[in-house]
Formats: sequence, C-alpha cells, structure tokens
Amino acid sequence: MTVLSGAVPVHVVRVAGPSAIPSDLEPVGVLFDVRSLPDRSTRLRKRAFDLVVGSVLTLLALPVIAALALLTACTLRCNPFFLQRRPGSGISEFRMIKLRTLPPSFPAQAMKPEITGCAIPRLGGWLRRTHLDELPQLLEVVAGRMSLVGPRPRLSDDVEPVDPVYDRMRRSVSPGCSGLWQISVAGAGTATGDPSFDLFYLRNVSLRLDLWILARTVGLLLGLADRVDLADVPAWVQRGVAPLPAVYPVEILRPVPAEDVA
Repeated sequence: MTVLSGAVPVHVVRVAGPSAIPSDLEPVGVLFDVRSLPDRSTRLRKRAFDLVVGSVLTLLALPVIAALALLTACTLRCNPFFLQRRPGSGISEFRMIKLRTLPPSFPAQAMKPEITGCAIPRLGGWLRRTHLDELPQLLEVVAGRMSLVGPRPRLSDDVEPVDPVYDRMRRSVSPGCSGLWQISVAGAGTATGDPSFDLFYLRNVSLRLDLWILARTVGLLLGLADRVDLADVPAWVQRGVAPLPAVYPVEILRPVPAEDVA
C-alpha cells in the first residue's frame, strides 16, 4: 500500500508474527521511503567487497569446516550439512547451507523460538552458540547467493509470512551472513518480527556500514561487544538521507482513507 506523505511516497509495511497467516498480517507501524533503497552502484561495490573478502575468508575457513563436518557426521551419524531453501535477492531462491546442529528427526522448518529449550546435542549447541554452524555460508557469498552483510535469510512464506512490499525491500540486496538485525538487541527473535533494523540497514547500505557491522559481529562473537540498538549506530556510517522515523505509533496503521491512497 502506497501512501502520499507530502511529496514523498512511503509504504505502509505490515509484518506477520511467526504464528500468523498471510491474510492475517499484524501491522507494526513502519513507514519507509522507497527512494532510499540501495542503487545499482552501491550493490556492485558491495558485491566486489563480498567476492574479495569472502574468497579469502572461505579459503581460511575450509579446513575448519571440514573438521567440524567430520565431527558432526560422527556425532549425529548423518549428512553433516543442512540445506534449506530460502528467499534470495530479487525473485530468486537459493539453498542455504549450514552445519547440521539438530538430529534429522527435528522439523526442518522450525523457527528459532521453537528450538529454544529443546534438547540439542552438545556439539550442536556449541556450534549454535559460537555460530560456527554458519561458516559454510561463506561458500554462498563467493557464489553470489548471499552477502557478508545483509538482512537475515527468512524462512518460506508458509512458515514466516511477510507483507509483499516489505519482502521486496528485503530482496533489494542479498541476504547476509551477518547484519544489523543479527547483532541487535532483537536478535533473539525473528528478523521479520522487528523490521526496523532491516529497514534502517536498507536505507543506509554502504561499505562503511558493512565494515562497522562486521567489526561489531567479531566483537560480539568474542564477548568484547554488546548487542546494539538503532541509537548505537554512529552517524559516520549512515548515508545521511533525510530522516524518516523507522517506527510510528500503531495509530498510523489504521485503515487509510481512500483519498489518501495512490
């Protein structure tokens, strides 16, 4: 739905909770200026950075991935790699690869809150806590299906439904191994459950922001940094676009009068 706000077109974005269905999406009150999505030159610079840095990291990580895959195969006695179809950039889908942390009998489409509190093998729990299970995703970065930094790949529509407009915004860049939501205070939930972090990232995509997020990711993994809120993002990594609040009061999302809808 497009709403005319002065001369600036903004979209009313509605995001579903994990248990909602597409026809019952719950509004969260987000307005977004679609003109601030990353342009082609920004995406090309981002891809060049991913290819160079991702290739180096992949070569360094391959021995670690091989060793962890062998341990996982011996522990779970199954294929150590877990592949799952996820929405990619544009209209594409890709098969995201991770090291398996749960037994094959566990539901493949389980959301993070559903896994919390379940009995997880000791090796799998360690891999999940250290995020080493995500190392194989570096292969997806080199192949161009993922980025080092970007929105977290969400699950399929039947498991994690989102508003189509919001989905198109997220697909304007490749999904990321890390990202603003992943290092945020909301990271314990689902990325689509709190869209303000992804939308903030999409309005400010740059190599400066990506480098800042990667540095914070390393600090978080090493226990040297805390999770961030939007107010923690320094001004020097932002693009300086005209400020537009990320989250509005719920009242804004009441039905829009017909004369205000384009």
